[in-house]
Amino acid sequence: LCPSRAMLRAASKLGRRAYGFYYSFPDAGPPGAVHGAELESVFGTYNASSSDQLAPYSSTLSAIMRGYWTSMAKGDPSGPGLPVWPLYGTRGAEMVLGRAVGEGEASSWRTQRCDYWDRYAMAHPATHLARFIAACTLLPFVGAKA
Repeated sequence: LCPSRAMLRAASKLGRRAYGFYYSFPDAGPPGAVHGAELESVFGTYNASSSDQLAPYSSTLSAIMRGYWTSMAKGDPSGPGLPVWPLYGTRGAEMVLGRAVGEGEASSWRTQRCDYWDRYAMAHPATHLARFIAACTLLPFVGAKA
């Protein structure tokens, strides 16, 4: 999450087109959906008879996400009939893909966590591996709310 935010910010500052999203279906709360949970929606691979689904499924969300990914291949995710997906840093900070699809700000929990790691990285620029290990170790303790 935090390296993705850093990449979006850097690209935006350089004048590059960048689009960020946060997959929030189902409404999992912090820390949110796991990495890859959106893939069934992106590829429309829901199988009602399978017990191997990664997450609950919404055919409406899947249709929107497939539209976004197809339009993104053409250069802009905001295709015909889709909610407008703004560039990162213009209006909302990112696109929230969940029960309701629309732009939104990152949660304060995620913002505080990423701000912490950004400060850490600036203070320790040569410790990328140490930063990764610390993130894995300290994640439950940094900015988490019960």
